[in-house]
Amino acid sequence: MVVELKEPLLVQPVTQLARTQKRPPEDVLETAVRDYLETLEEDAIHDETEAFWRQHDELLAEFPGLYVAMRQGNVVDHDSDVSLLEARVRVRFGPQPVLIAPVTPTPRRDLRWRGGRVDRTGEAA
Repeated sequence: MVVELKEPLLVQPVTQLARTQKRPPEDVLETAVRDYLETLEEDAIHDETEAFWRQHDELLAEFPGLYVAMRQGNVVDHDSDVSLLEARVRVRFGPQPVLIAPVTPTPRRDLRWRGGRVDRTGEAA
């Protein structure tokens, strides 16, 4: 698929950045779009995590010890086997962001995304 930028306000900075980085403009755009999509996914998972914790008491009453899959603030599936749950979620939602989390009585732990790794302290892993 070929995509053309028709907005002059975008063409000029992309072209200049590509020249500066000695890369084709297509690579610059691909990197920018990939980064943007990753940010959207991280934001969506953050929102699902917040929904999970807001509903934690209810989830614990209904799904104790199970894994739940949440999308748009709702439980869309659950299972005791996380691998089976992940497989069903991928078939149903494809690459769309879905939170899969264990429902346990443990207190909330804030996790931070650090370049492909999750750490519990907020420090770079």
